[in-house]
Amino acid sequence: MDNNPLSDREREILQLVSQGKSNKQIAADLFISVNTVKVHVSNIYQKIGVSSRTEATRYGIEHGIIESPASPSNSDALLSPSTTLADNNEINNWKVVVKKYLWVIIPLGIILIIYFSSLIASASTSSTPTTSVDPLYEALIKQQWQDLKPMPRARARMAAVAFDNEIYVIAGETNQGVSAIVERYDPDKNSWSQLTDKPTPVKDISAVLIGEKIYVPGGMTAGNRPTKILEVYDPRKDLWERKADLPTAISGYALAAYEGQMYLFGGWDGMKVLNVVLRYDPISNSWQKGTPMLTEMAFMGAAEINGEIIIVGGWDGRNSLDDCSSYNPSRDFEGESPWSALAPLLVPEKGICAQSISNYVYVAGSSSIYQFAFDSNFWSTLDLDSYQHNNNYSSLVALDGYIYSLGGYNDEKQIHDRISRFMITYTIMFPIINK
Repeated sequence: MDNNPLSDREREILQLVSQGKSNKQIAADLFISVNTVKVHVSNIYQKIGVSSRTEATRYGIEHGIIESPASPSNSDALLSPSTTLADNNEINNWKVVVKKYLWVIIPLGIILIIYFSSLIASASTSSTPTTSVDPLYEALIKQQWQDLKPMPRARARMAAVAFDNEIYVIAGETNQGVSAIVERYDPDKNSWSQLTDKPTPVKDISAVLIGEKIYVPGGMTAGNRPTKILEVYDPRKDLWERKADLPTAISGYALAAYEGQMYLFGGWDGMKVLNVVLRYDPISNSWQKGTPMLTEMAFMGAAEINGEIIIVGGWDGRNSLDDCSSYNPSRDFEGESPWSALAPLLVPEKGICAQSISNYVYVAGSSSIYQFAFDSNFWSTLDLDSYQHNNNYSSLVALDGYIYSLGGYNDEKQIHDRISRFMITYTIMFPIINK
């Protein structure tokens, strides 16, 4: 058996786990979503055969992944005789402060560099007229939004999810109709590969990753009828299996995963929009009803953040919505009201997707990327000059500090094959400035 079954990213997360950091803290340190951290931690547990952070830490020490606190190489053991305990505490305190505010220091440093570069450029312009653009600023703009290798087929209304540093795109609508195609995108190689088709072709779907499997409930079939089928994909084996049907046929719902369970909100049953909340437990392979939403809606976005699921935008059967609310699964378990109203989206939007990174939720609208600061209940629009394509009924995926936008309808309402990504780490401080 391999003595080191963990990937480099899993080793990195295990080291942070051993430092007593929460999933939220790890997500902030690595600029990834809390959901991604949860998936990595779950994968670590499965690979090394443990069930707790303490056992995982012990495994890391025994296999040389984590440095033992008792090791002579520990920084405390290397203090010179002239270094007092007070000095060491002061050093550690500074390290804590720097680490805590690293997310401010880095962007602030970038802004200062750009500012002083602009001053230098202005001084040069005053002596020697020129129309050149500051190269650092130009480089940053180019890094923000990038077009990648297009999808092999133009698609919209599909599901997309990240697993093991790759993106899986499932079913949806193509120019030939409702599809069952499954394709995988590798960001490192900027390449696509085709996988085993989904057994049931559907559109108007979402997917979540629980453990190492991708769950895809319901959807609209080729006969323009919603289905109650739940199909689950194993990306390691490239195999599909069917699980317990939904209580009712639903498409156009919002979907999120929390603590190993799947939550489905609202949707369209072929006749009307719904306000249902359904919870699926993979262990018991069963569905349970939760406290209904306050409004019937479909085609909205959902993202889990800090133990709550944010539901944003949507369609009530007549109009697009700017609603934004929070669902707390823990309160629903305890018989309390799980719903809280949040600041509305800046513009009514339907057919949208949402993703969370650290303490922020990102929504791909029809012509803008919106950013929601969860802690301050504040929406802002990211100022992206290069974001020029329509994103109705596209898919949004968060992966390693990037937001990926895939497919959807363009300005002419035609399905397109575009995939782009945005480096989200450059924007986290802007809503705080606007507060």
